[in-house]
Amino acid sequence: ILLSYQKFDVNQTAGFRKQIAQSGGSMLVVKKRVFMKAAEQAGLHLNYQDMEGHIGIVFSGSETVATTKTVCKFCKDNNEVLKIVGGHFQRQICRAADFEKIATLPSLDQMRSTLLGVFEAPMANLLATVEALLTSVPYCLENKASQGA
Repeated sequence: ILLSYQKFDVNQTAGFRKQIAQSGGSMLVVKKRVFMKAAEQAGLHLNYQDMEGHIGIVFSGSETVATTKTVCKFCKDNNEVLKIVGGHFQRQICRAADFEKIATLPSLDQMRSTLLGVFEAPMANLLATVEALLTSVPYCLENKASQGA
């Protein structure tokens, strides 16, 4: 994720780096001229005016969505400190709005639990049906016996 920042003090930077590290990512501060030359050599044509202030790059580890959520949350909580300019996500170039959408995705653990729930639901329904059948027969017999007595 490519970030632009201007009023980012030392305490905020340390707190942001800590949050990014907890989500499995890391942040690197880059000189704007060096970054623009590297981007140009890589075939990316970026607008120099979009990147006011200094440039920071956030690299995500294995949990990309969690890192993206952390960056978006920090940007919302600290107005005018950080601004997402764009970035790269799953071999696609993304804009800031795309990263805000990515941040709304569920985490990996949430997706896993949802998938397990999908697998578990038919078995649970079958078990409930079998239990209802097995308990209904003795209940009917008991009810019939109590009526006949």
